Amino acid sequence: MKNTISDNLVESLIRSSPSKDAVSRCLAEMGLGIITALQQSQISFEQARLDLFNLENYKAARRHRLSPDTIRFFEWAMEFEDVTEIAPDALAKSYQQAVHLAQRIIGRTRSKTETAGARRARNHVAAR
Repeated sequence: MKNTISDNLVESLIRSSPSKDAVSRCLAEMGLGIITALQQSQISFEQARLDLFNLENYKAARRHRLSPDTIRFFEWAMEFEDVTEIAPDALAKSYQQAVHLAQRIIGRTRSKTETAGARRARNHVAAR
């Protein structure tokens, strides 16, 4: 049975978010939580796929031209189960790479948001 919410998560975020950066940040934040749950064996790879790391979300991220880091983040995360089967010793490195990408997405988008917020505050003060 398909999980229709996760199948359309990226599309829903695109429709409701102010920018692609906000969408990427949200996906990275959610993804970090899912990766942590995987690392702690709290959820299965199947659950991670249903929640976020699936082909439908990946295709939507590409279709909407989200950042290259966001696309790579999906690519790394979608391969966790395959890595476990083919090269289990490499799973920790795969997690580390995906976490690094997510942190970079969050850091990049946070600094853009803070810059825009500071600019709005300065303009508001100058207008007084």
